[in-house]
Amino acid sequence: METAFGIFAFLTITGLIAFLITRGSGWHALAGKYPERAPYTGQLRRCTTFQMIAVDSDLSLATRFSGGIVSVGVTRDALYIVAPSVVRFLFPTIQLPWTSIASAKPFEAPGWVKPIGTSGTAIQLQAEYDPGFRGDFIELETTTPKTCIRLPMYAIEDARSRLPLS
Repeated sequence: METAFGIFAFLTITGLIAFLITRGSGWHALAGKYPERAPYTGQLRRCTTFQMIAVDSDLSLATRFSGGIVSVGVTRDALYIVAPSVVRFLFPTIQLPWTSIASAKPFEAPGWVKPIGTSGTAIQLQAEYDPGFRGDFIELETTTPKTCIRLPMYAIEDARSRLPLS
């Protein structure tokens, strides 16, 4: 009986946390407005660090996905943001048109989370904070819903000419 209650409590708390992340990060709003309309057929690039923040939400919860959990792909029309298949029911694929990006600002990020392991690992769930870690990143802000997305520059380097760089 206690084991069943413990499992139920764990699943309830985990589900609540996942629900809050999808709402506060802006993932749910972006996925609702820009659902995957056509499957991505190119090579996805894992983001060693990825952050998404809902800018105009009452529940603004900066959510950092570290260690290669989020992957992105680029086409001439859109940026695909893809979560692992086991959590895709909570984090559906986003097909974000380039025209919905209001601004793009490159930046160097000292002190972001440094991934542990190599980029070839399937899913890296561990990461460590390293104040000396540096990398070239880009911050994208969408028009509607207003969301801020920060990801490594290498992940979307092929689409740099499509970005409204500032």
